[in-house]
Amino acid sequence: MKNVFYRFGLLAVSVFAVSACSDELDMGDNVKNSTAVPVIFIETPEHDSIADEKITASMKIISNPEGGFNDISGQPLDYDGNIRIKLRGTSSRFMEQQKYSFSTVDAKGNEYNTELIGLPSEHDWVLVNTVTDISLMRDALASDLWEKMGHWAPRTRTVEVVLNGRYNGVYLLQEKIKIGKHRLNINKLADYDNAGLDVTGGYIVSVNKYTEEDNTFESKQRGIPGWGKRNEGGLGDWDVPDEIVWTIDYPKKKNITAQQQEYIHAFVDSLENMFASDYWNDAVRGYRKYINVESFVDYLIHSEFMHNADGYYSSSYFYKVRERSGSEEGTFFAGPVWDHNFTMGNVNFSSNNVIDYWDYEGRQQGMIPMFWKQLVSDGYFLNLVKQRYTELRRTVLSEKSLFAFIDSYAAMVDEAKDRHLEAFHLLKTDEYPGGGVFSVFMENHVSSYEEEISNLKDWISRRLAFMDTSWLLE
Repeated sequence: MKNVFYRFGLLAVSVFAVSACSDELDMGDNVKNSTAVPVIFIETPEHDSIADEKITASMKIISNPEGGFNDISGQPLDYDGNIRIKLRGTSSRFMEQQKYSFSTVDAKGNEYNTELIGLPSEHDWVLVNTVTDISLMRDALASDLWEKMGHWAPRTRTVEVVLNGRYNGVYLLQEKIKIGKHRLNINKLADYDNAGLDVTGGYIVSVNKYTEEDNTFESKQRGIPGWGKRNEGGLGDWDVPDEIVWTIDYPKKKNITAQQQEYIHAFVDSLENMFASDYWNDAVRGYRKYINVESFVDYLIHSEFMHNADGYYSSSYFYKVRERSGSEEGTFFAGPVWDHNFTMGNVNFSSNNVIDYWDYEGRQQGMIPMFWKQLVSDGYFLNLVKQRYTELRRTVLSEKSLFAFIDSYAAMVDEAKDRHLEAFHLLKTDEYPGGGVFSVFMENHVSSYEEEISNLKDWISRRLAFMDTSWLLE
């Protein structure tokens, strides 16, 4: 496995490795006695730092179940108990606001399921940082759109976090991608599901950033290299790896059996080898035998609309459902969507600042699976894309629908956003460039939140106009 540290991204070894927010984010006046979004208080023993290994901490959540403001001085608690928490992400761990994964646990340290801020009962959760997105909403918008398109997406709640008495800004409390009744509701694999139809599902795999600790294998087929189009920005020139690496996310590495490992590896190999064959688009022997075409159509539309700088090469998830009749047809799904802070014109690398570029043509950071570009070249698949896109433009991809979400979200964070933007110096001033330590990678350095929202709406209108020229049916 080559160049594993590449997958951590350039961000992890450049600006964030040598930069930090110089001001201590003291709680001070940053959190008032009442706020419009829920507040999460986390305390670690002796105020120990949160690192790669989970530690036990206490967590309290203030959330008004009937809406309105949250009184942090005396309101009943949504949650008051222990958690096990650790750092999450790669480049984000070098930022002044970090990501975390945590599990709700009882007094004995055993994981247990519980509702948090109205989200369905579970024990695995993620706190997603927003320090690289001045709008605070790109991840939330992406999940909301995927759900409105008819798929399960990790649900979110916008919160403010106070860590060990220090204001830590606005986060998204988000469901973790996993198989479960209230998450990705497909068959789980037991350790005895090793043959016949039982071994065929379910699995979650991804093309993603990885470490040596992950359960990975290299693709049998070379992906699409490419630097995109007019890639001015903060990344500069750096080597692109010459392989695509798949990660088996479920079953976990410690739980997967040898038979299950062999099955899903062989399935992905067969899928990619088929795309490399001369019959890849045959109606019987080609890709329709393997993939759920509708999910791939929607994933492509979603990815291209969001114009994700990490699109297709990172945080790109798929799942394999259990077969019922022995046929593989339609059992490999694209999704769920994940990680959309570097989207919608937010950054100046990987063509994210270029409206008229299709992301399936190639990514600046690394190769993407070659099947995305192939699918768009197939008349049958492209016709389905155009039909679906035209339908969505009348509904959830209309500017009316998208702008309604943006306006509602902006109103919800009206107070919280001021504390967050000030804490991390995200607005452009005489003293700061705007964007905090992430400023070198920011496409737009804005002087107000309102300017950011205006830019976001303008970007959406221009991106949809570009997509309309190719995909909108008369």
